[in-house]
Amino acid sequence: MAMYEASPFGERRADIRAATNTAHQIAASSMAKIEPEDATALFKALMNYLQCDQDHEESVDLDALNRMKEKQCQA
Repeated sequence: MAMYEASPFGERRADIRAATNTAHQIAASSMAKIEPEDATALFKALMNYLQCDQDHEESVDLDALNRMKEKQCQA
């Protein structure tokens, strides 16, 4: 639901969702603390790992995702 609110349309939504899940799994199973900058870089690398359409650049509002995450943690 959060991904739909942040980026409602686009071919890459499944890729972004898979990158999010994979980045969270890596962070959760890591023995060391992952800094936010490193987590963002990891997410972007996973999201762009296999890009079929190099001419199409879809943007994701990472700030919107962070705000939704903060709201969910407060609830």
